[in-house]
Amino acid sequence: MQVMDRPIKRDFPFKIDWTDKQFFIYACFVDDLQSFYKDWIEQKRSRKQFFYEWEEGELEHLIWSPSKICSESREILTKENIDIRISYWSSYWFPIHKDLKVEAAKQEAFECQKIDTSCNDCKFLDRPNSRCKRYNRQVQICPNTAQDHFHCFEHRKS
Repeated sequence: MQVMDRPIKRDFPFKIDWTDKQFFIYACFVDDLQSFYKDWIEQKRSRKQFFYEWEEGELEHLIWSPSKICSESREILTKENIDIRISYWSSYWFPIHKDLKVEAAKQEAFECQKIDTSCNDCKFLDRPNSRCKRYNRQVQICPNTAQDHFHCFEHRKS
């Protein structure tokens, strides 16, 4: 007995070959996100692994936070000015205005560097000579070498 493939419902006119970014942007503008998620999973069952299902049957994407509202400026986005910001801290995807994406990434990197306290980002680093100008000693120029020197760290852009 041959099993026939059952037809796949298509409530949403997205294309199968879209990238995750294209699907995310599409999700930001749908009227019914739950229906979109269910239809999207129906298209490809392996997508189910990216969701948490609440007791009420409501789906929550594990890394997406789709919205028409910019995560930085709080302004309403359009399909023409939307982009995606992926958080360094949690890998969450947030909608952002295209013009704010680069600056937001720089600001997040700056905050991360202040937490990491790496000699690479310290204003006392004499980079060509690999020396700490504050303590006049050699330092290794590689990420996270100053964890035990957080008391002397001052960010080079502060």
